[in-house]
Amino acid sequence: MVLREFSIYRDRELVEKLLQRINVNALLCFNKAIARKSFEAYIFEAGANRGVYFLDRSADDLYIAHISFLTDDISVKHLAHIDKLIKKSITTARGKKLFIHVNAYNDKIISLVHQHGFQEKPDSPGYEYLYILHGNEQRIDNLHNIEYRDYQPHLIDDYLYLLDQSFKELNRKNNNLYRFTENKEFFTTIYEKVSQLGGFASFWYKEELVGLYTVNFYDVYMLTFIGIHPEYQNQGIGKYMLNYCICNTLKRLNADRLYLYALANNLGAQRFYEKNGFIRNAYDSEYTLI
Repeated sequence: MVLREFSIYRDRELVEKLLQRINVNALLCFNKAIARKSFEAYIFEAGANRGVYFLDRSADDLYIAHISFLTDDISVKHLAHIDKLIKKSITTARGKKLFIHVNAYNDKIISLVHQHGFQEKPDSPGYEYLYILHGNEQRIDNLHNIEYRDYQPHLIDDYLYLLDQSFKELNRKNNNLYRFTENKEFFTTIYEKVSQLGGFASFWYKEELVGLYTVNFYDVYMLTFIGIHPEYQNQGIGKYMLNYCICNTLKRLNADRLYLYALANNLGAQRFYEKNGFIRNAYDSEYTLI
C-alpha cells in the first residue's frame, strides 16, 4: 500500500517524529488539530522510507499543510499522490490562506510545491536549534563588566536601532528581511509582552547599549532575536549574553528547553549556537500560495 489514511492509534508516534523534522511548531499544530478534530492526514508507505501529509484546518482564516518524509528517496507514485493532495488542499482552502511547511531535506517535494505556484517565504529555509537544560549549567565570568537591564519603554528606539545595526549584514544577503525601526509599532507591542513574561534583556557597557535578546513563549520558549552592536561583536559578549539567557532568564521562567531559528545562509550564527551547546533539531521551508 502506497498511501493510506492516518490512524491516531497506529500512526501518532510516527507522525510526531516526521513533523519534528520540520520544526516544533509543526508538532504543536498537529497536537492542537488532533484535539479539535479538524485535520486531514495521510501516511505514505515505502519500505524504510515513510512520510506524512497533514493538513491543519483548525484556524478560521488559514489552512496549513505539513509534508515530511524520513528521506528524500521519494518514489514517482508518492509524488503523484502528494501532487493530488496539494491540489485538494488548494480547493479545500479556497477563500482562506494556505501555507505549506516542508521538511527542507526533501528536495523533490519542494520542487513539486513550486510547480503549484507556492512562493518561499523570505525567512525560509532555516534551521531550528534546541538547547536542553541539564541543571548544571555554569555561569561564565563577566569579563567585560557588562550590565544587564530590564525593558525600559522609553528606550524602544535605541533597542530597534541596535537590532538594525546588528542585522545589517544579514539583511544585505536577504533583501532587507528584518526591518526593526520601520516596524516600531509591532515590535513595541511584542516587547511589552516579552517584558511582562520576563524574557527581555538588554546589556550595557559604560552606559552604551551593546546587545539585547528576547525570549518569547509560543507554547514553547523561543529565543526570537539576539543582537550585538557590530562594534562589540567577536569579543565574547554574545557568548556571555547567551549564557546569561540560559542560566538566568530560562531558570527564572522555569523553562527546561529553548528553541531558536537560524536562516540557512546565516552560517556564522549556526556555528555560534552549535559552539554554545545548541543542537540542530529540524530544517523547515515554508511556502505561501500566490
